[in-house]
Amino acid sequence: MGDDLGLNSDEMHFGKNVLGLLLPTEPGFTHYIHRTSDKDTSEAILKNGFHFVDSFQKTTDIVINNPVYLKYWFGVRKGYGNYCVVLGISDNILKEYQQLLNNIVNNVSEVPQILSEAVEEDDEPLYLLPRAYVKGYFNLDTEKIKYNPNYDPFFVSTLAQENLDKLK
Repeated sequence: MGDDLGLNSDEMHFGKNVLGLLLPTEPGFTHYIHRTSDKDTSEAILKNGFHFVDSFQKTTDIVINNPVYLKYWFGVRKGYGNYCVVLGISDNILKEYQQLLNNIVNNVSEVPQILSEAVEEDDEPLYLLPRAYVKGYFNLDTEKIKYNPNYDPFFVSTLAQENLDKLK
């Protein structure tokens, strides 16, 4: 699987199953990684969706099919824990909503914010990306994987349009 995409398990020291979760298996999808320190947090994300404050890009790393890039980011984020939650969104959805956001004057929102439920906690914007975008997670040490049976990278909630309307 990873071999088809230019990255193999020997280069990253991951088994093919981990690479199959980590890397998109076909073009048209973007994957992100969020590191966490414990299984309970990973399970909560799998069950409830992914909470992030303010900016999605501050708490996730995009997965690029390049062993040097991945080794670098896995090293930089090592202190955040041994559990890697993999999020995946269709490129068509990302492009469509980015184009809609580009048409809104003075907009600073990111597509994942638009796809998420917006809530406030301690007077800070908090977002909940639906669990449909959570592909699964794995433990770096054991390479044990848990997949989300409800993973749907094409999912778009009715909240997305409502969130866009609020920005206009």
